[in-house]
Formats: sequence, structure tokens, C-alpha cells
Amino acid sequence: MPVPDYPTHSRFSTLAKSAAVGAYAGTALFVLVIAIVETQPLSTFAHEAWIIPVLIAGYGTVAIPFTALGLCLFGLPLRALLGPWRDAPWMALLAALCGAVTGLIFFWLFTGLTWGPLTLATFRSGAFGITWGVPTGLAYWHFERKASAPPGMAGRTKVNRKLQ
Repeated sequence: MPVPDYPTHSRFSTLAKSAAVGAYAGTALFVLVIAIVETQPLSTFAHEAWIIPVLIAGYGTVAIPFTALGLCLFGLPLRALLGPWRDAPWMALLAALCGAVTGLIFFWLFTGLTWGPLTLATFRSGAFGITWGVPTGLAYWHFERKASAPPGMAGRTKVNRKLQ
């Protein structure tokens, strides 16, 4: 594999940015899902709305190591396996799908190890891990693709001049 003549970003910076974006975006999605699923009307909690950014910042910061660990266990091996197809149009969908499955597995493992086996009666929706997995997978795909592109091509698609 030839060495590029343009500077590339380290794998650690890509992983760190992806873990942070996935953690904060996942926490925001989690809070949104909780607000939608909540059985009481949202107007009863309007006076407590100031706490939402604090919750997202606090829980998002706590979630960063877990999204980073999920990326290390699942994202890095998948990146090594699927690296040649990084620019394929279907790769974003695959990143979201792999992130969803990883988030589901990782959240299930975390809750199982922390609180013991959960039943549907005590924990109705174990699918909340998807809210962290999907944004983390998409962020890692985006940052990895952006870091590997030449400086002039970051964020642009290649144009085939022969077809114009």
C-alpha cells in the first residue's frame, strides 16, 4: 500500500472525536426518546426543562469511555475488514446498522453486568443502546473517511471528467 503524500490524522484522534460525538448525540437521542415515551404530558415538566442540557452534558461525558470501548471492540476490527469499501455509497448505512447492533449488545452487556439480569417487567426497552450506537458508528465512518481523504477532496465526491 503506497504511503500518501498528504498528512493524515491519527487513528486515536478519529476514535476520540467519534466517541465524543456518539456519546453526546446518543445521550441527546436517549433524552428525546424518553420524552416521547413518557406517559405524562410534557407540559407538566416544562418548569424542569433547564436540566435537559445539563443531563446531556453529564451523561454524555459519562458515556464517552463506553462509546470508545465499543469502537475499539467492534469499530476498529470492522474498519480493518471493510476498509477497501470505505467510500462505497452503502457504507453509511452499514455503519449505522453495525453501530445499532453494537450499541444494542454493549448496552445489554453493561446493564446485565451492572444490575444483573433484567426482565421485561423491570426494564421494558433494552433497545436504548441503539441511540448511542448509531451516531457513534456514523461519526466514526464520517471522521475516518474525512481523515483518509486527500486535503482537497475532503467532503467532495470524485467527478469523472470523461462522462461530462
